[in-house]
Amino acid sequence: MKGKHFLPIFLWLILLSFVLSANAEVKYLGADWKTQGDWIGKYGKGGAIIFCNKEFHNTDLPVPYEPSENMFKKGLIEEISITSSGNSKAYGWIFNANPGDDKRAPWLVDKSARYAACISGRAADVAMTLKINSTHYKVTIYCVDYDTADTRGHRVYGYQGEKLPDKPDEETVKYREGVHYSWEVTGDEVFRYFAKNTLQFNTVSSGLFIDDMQDVKQAGKLSTTWGRIKNGR
Repeated sequence: MKGKHFLPIFLWLILLSFVLSANAEVKYLGADWKTQGDWIGKYGKGGAIIFCNKEFHNTDLPVPYEPSENMFKKGLIEEISITSSGNSKAYGWIFNANPGDDKRAPWLVDKSARYAACISGRAADVAMTLKINSTHYKVTIYCVDYDTADTRGHRVYGYQGEKLPDKPDEETVKYREGVHYSWEVTGDEVFRYFAKNTLQFNTVSSGLFIDDMQDVKQAGKLSTTWGRIKNGR
């Protein structure tokens, strides 16, 4: 009798594993040039990071990255690692810690002030790896070039797995007004972001935001239900 019960369970687990792996996907949602630094209420309900605090100004970032409290809303974010091309360390830079009402500068997570800073790569490019406590979520990365005369551009990629895609999701030249890039992610593989420098100066990123999409748009009833069970939700 035990063997008869075991076989259906075994087949069910195989089917479940197949469905979950089939739903692993990264879909680029587009670029937003309107929101600028006013992300609160639109992005980041499931977690947010504003780069970078004074401790990491003009110095290498730790791996994994550990932002200060008023620049970090943990939410679903379990871990973030930031490096540059060739696995060299990325570093932080502050343009203006008190930018006033400059709408390009993102609000701190408690909306106490705007903060004009960024992380960038010593070898021009920036790579991020995100571990998120969800199987269906949205990643948004905010990039703004505060200080150059339109000589900063990049190609951006969002993906899962080890291999960089052949084509970028977006290529941007001149982003002084600030742009948000968003991806919809399914599955439990880590999400990877890569920004490839294309012009004179290194690429920069000022904020990262997570939104849980499990309750917004199901990626299939079976995978969504199993995702909730796995995450204890």
